[in-house]
Amino acid sequence: NCKRLRASSRNYPDAYVGHLSSQTVVAHMVIPTGLPPGALPWVDDVFVDRDGVLGRADTPYKTAELTREQHRLLLQKIPREQFLPARIQDTLGGKVFAVGEKDYAAELVGGPYASATVRLKADKVTGRCTPDGSNVPDYIATNPRFALDCKEPYGTDFDTIYSLDGSHYVPGKDPAHLGGDTWTADVALEIMSRET
Repeated sequence: NCKRLRASSRNYPDAYVGHLSSQTVVAHMVIPTGLPPGALPWVDDVFVDRDGVLGRADTPYKTAELTREQHRLLLQKIPREQFLPARIQDTLGGKVFAVGEKDYAAELVGGPYASATVRLKADKVTGRCTPDGSNVPDYIATNPRFALDCKEPYGTDFDTIYSLDGSHYVPGKDPAHLGGDTWTADVALEIMSRET
């Protein structure tokens, strides 16, 4: 399917939109809400809090450094029915989980209405990544399978936003503790086996 899509697509190497930077934080909200980027509280890696939702008005913030609580404050002005987890709960009932190795990806897809968000938190002192988030099920939080070694930089700088800190974003070398997308899929499968 990917090869067929690629073969039927067009490539514009010199295209330039000019009004929207390529920040994944925006996509993590556009996809689950269906809102255009201009309707979101931010559209870039740095934004100015004009209304003073997080503190003093007209203060700039780095979007990637916002806490879960700050994200939720900013998201309060978006109607509940715009959020995918809320729509799923209202339509089908039950619980909705958002899982991802990247902190703000899981938090934003889950938004304020997911039953739980599960993501990895890296401890730079111990070099371990462990499950974190909101309402993380105990069977995930305490399962040794979901704790990863995050010491290996794979040649990247730990001070960059996407440093390859061990098995956080890549599978890694330990077959019993694979990270990255494998970790995300394994957590999701574990949740589905216990919650359905």
